[in-house]
Amino acid sequence: MVAARYGAGMGKDKFWRIYAKHRARDEFDRVSGENASDDWQINQAGFRMDAQMSSADDFTLQGDIYDGHIHQDLYLYSQASPYMDEFPVKTKVFGGNIMGRWTKILSGTSEMSVQMYYDVMHRSEDMLNEDRHNFDVEFQHRFGLGLGNDIIWGLRLRHLYDDYSGSKVAYMDPINKRNLLYSAFIQDEISLLEDKIKLTIGSKFEHNDYTGLEIQPSTRLLWTPGEHHRVWAAISRATRIPSRIEADAIVYLSGTDITGSPFPLYTRFVNNKDQSAETLWSWEAGYRFIPQQNLSIDLALFFNDYQNLRIYSPQGSAYFDDESQMLIQDVGLSNMSNAQSWGAEISVDLATSRKVKWTLAYSLTFHDYDNDEDFEIDFGFTKHQISLRGRFDLTKNLTLDAWFRYVGKTKANDVFSDTLIYEIDDYVTLDLRLGWKIRPDLEFFLTGQNLLQDSHLEFVQEAFSYPVEVPRSAYAGLTYKF
Repeated sequence: MVAARYGAGMGKDKFWRIYAKHRARDEFDRVSGENASDDWQINQAGFRMDAQMSSADDFTLQGDIYDGHIHQDLYLYSQASPYMDEFPVKTKVFGGNIMGRWTKILSGTSEMSVQMYYDVMHRSEDMLNEDRHNFDVEFQHRFGLGLGNDIIWGLRLRHLYDDYSGSKVAYMDPINKRNLLYSAFIQDEISLLEDKIKLTIGSKFEHNDYTGLEIQPSTRLLWTPGEHHRVWAAISRATRIPSRIEADAIVYLSGTDITGSPFPLYTRFVNNKDQSAETLWSWEAGYRFIPQQNLSIDLALFFNDYQNLRIYSPQGSAYFDDESQMLIQDVGLSNMSNAQSWGAEISVDLATSRKVKWTLAYSLTFHDYDNDEDFEIDFGFTKHQISLRGRFDLTKNLTLDAWFRYVGKTKANDVFSDTLIYEIDDYVTLDLRLGWKIRPDLEFFLTGQNLLQDSHLEFVQEAFSYPVEVPRSAYAGLTYKF
């Protein structure tokens, strides 16, 4: 990565900064050891200006532009035997955004803000070309009520417009679409028992064009029984609405020969316009112990209840399409799964000296799926995760950062597997960063990532590409601040 930043004052009450950066990433490797041909690079630049227009009025204006390209080898359906083939695909992306925000202080306990945001994006690739425009306006108001209430409320309106041009692999119906999302929220932070207890209650009310009105309430409680102790608990509800792809796309996933048949069988994803929102009820509780200034211990317990999760399921039996002269098996997303996850997390922050600091974290997660009919799935959760971070000030100008982590095995959804499930093994890895501050405004750094293995698998895409592994890597950089 190459980056440059510049900031300066524009008078007593105005400040601005600009930046530009270039990032590039070489190819990863497939599990088989072959080159995955998935290198990419992106160029990005932007600015930010902050102005204090009066003692009560602040204004911020910022924007970004970017362009880049992504190389991929995608495994797509073909109209000739063996009806699946690998195609090199180059994706071109570019876009930009601009945001303005005005904040006004109304009194010592009250302020309001208005923010407007516009974003445009273009993505061009062989499968599907996309143009998207987002316009967003948001209003917030915070005020105190009495001696123990801090209330914040707001309104938001988002307009989205997209336009797609498809291919034989994927297309949208309709090609272009407008979506309107509007929401309101309110939250009250209540202080009790001389600020020893803080109760925060509120809710978000959001309407979208896919599932209608969604209500997402939240309640949080913080109790400070003593100087060294914190106890907290929370209950909240969250929702995930269908995406444009899930609601309106038709995608050919794979093709195969059928023994004894002159026609191939193609598996095709078809949209489902009648989906419900996925919902989550989350219960959390925690305790923080601060026995001394250089040591803190956090323990958290959680239980998550997921409802109406979407899973792939066959849409009837395979049928023969006269126009394309092929057998087709349609699959779609349906709200046929529920799940629960529960567990605990513990973290310890310790400074053994002024020059050495440690952070140790461990999480333990259990899960259970409850699926309708015979569509069994079991993926997405890692049972054990361990993280150990250390920072060492070796000299006045030389620092070393280390990050050791263990991630337990898990499973992913993969359409190329006979069982639709791919096993991801556990892995252990280590990152190191050595920084040398040559002078106050100039630093040289050397970073090594994933140093304990040649490569390891972290993620599997559902379709279109085979699994790729994250390799061992190293890079150097120079940071100059002016």
